[in-house]
Amino acid sequence: MNNAKTNLVIYGWGIGKQESHLVDQIFKHKLSGKIAISTYSKDQSECHRIYTEINKLAPQVEVEFFDSQSSGCWNNP
Repeated sequence: MNNAKTNLVIYGWGIGKQESHLVDQIFKHKLSGKIAISTYSKDQSECHRIYTEINKLAPQVEVEFFDSQSSGCWNNP
């Protein structure tokens, strides 16, 4: 793999505990960059669980959460 940073937006996927095998596949190449994850419920403990799971696999990835119901969430340059 090259050293290019990879960015990813996840919108509409809850990243449940039962789907951790999918998270493993996404981050198996130890990519760096940013990931933005939409949240619907604003459950901080769930955000922390997801952040921790991703951080264990790819500590160099910057993780941000955003409200999926916020106006203009698709219009962030």
